Amino acid sequence: MNGKTKPGPGTTERPILFNGAMVRAILEERKTVTRRPLNNQMGNGWHIADPNHPMATITSAHPKKDRFGLLIRREICADSGKVEYDVIVSPFGRPGDRLWVRESTEAFTSPCGAVTLARYSADHEPVTYGAELNGESFEAVAHWSYFREVCPSTPDWLKRAIRLALLSLQRREDLVTLLRTDVDMDTNVIRVSPGKTENYSAPVHLEIEMGPDLRAVVQECLADPIAGPTLLRYRPRARRREQIEAKISWSAITEDYLTKEFRKARDAAGAYNNIEDPLARPTVHELRALGAWLYEQQGFPLDYVQALMGHSTEEMTAYYQAGHEQKGIVYQRVKAGLAL
Repeated sequence: MNGKTKPGPGTTERPILFNGAMVRAILEERKTVTRRPLNNQMGNGWHIADPNHPMATITSAHPKKDRFGLLIRREICADSGKVEYDVIVSPFGRPGDRLWVRESTEAFTSPCGAVTLARYSADHEPVTYGAELNGESFEAVAHWSYFREVCPSTPDWLKRAIRLALLSLQRREDLVTLLRTDVDMDTNVIRVSPGKTENYSAPVHLEIEMGPDLRAVVQECLADPIAGPTLLRYRPRARRREQIEAKISWSAITEDYLTKEFRKARDAAGAYNNIEDPLARPTVHELRALGAWLYEQQGFPLDYVQALMGHSTEEMTAYYQAGHEQKGIVYQRVKAGLAL
């Protein structure tokens, strides 16, 4: 059906699943009819009530009253002349309802990183959903939907952490150690020294120029009333001394805690229930690669994304190869302009 056409009053819409080959046939107008076998085959003396009009609605006082499907009947007792009726309910609605094609999807690895995303099997287009921002409609990547439509129980600090990860492309360990003093709202930058690069011959230090979306989430983090030096903070239910002493402050979030809470929110939202093995579902580690893929989809060049991720650029390599000595910390200026 045409996704732009709204159903009329009383019309119900339901999804019907097709594999890639069937979707291509529908798009090419080679397939206009589909048949599905009944899940509940008849037995025990039941047979079609009226072969001329097999599909009907139960109208009598019946547990399935007003349900549409295959009308069947059987004699209550042999040769008694008394019959009972039932209906094998149609899982696809009734005449006048609409079915929209729910396509089969498959996993693929984004060229910008190791993240596994979903695409349609028929034409390999990424899975997207309709969204609206500031009155403008656009197509967003479906995997972003479970962050926007998170479970109501998802804590605010985790919602902010997810957005911060997608927009800044920083690693989990760097997100939880970002300090409020690393942010300069007046000059619109965040300064980050990725921990993974500390042992590099040329450690990476980033000065990230914030786009509107990143600035908004950073402002939310700064405005959080929970005290503490870190940008991301939460209020733990219990404050054990050994746990507090192991962190920079009582409100700081550890890497492991971020991972566990992300996993809980992901499963509570039901975003990946189709993947039976919980260990195969996306983790917080994949937010960085997903964010890089989103930048790629919005047309940002590869060197822009690589620089934001803290990968060495040709300019920085040439700087160190030219024999310059680093005096103090030299920040590499990068930008984070992704829009969510």
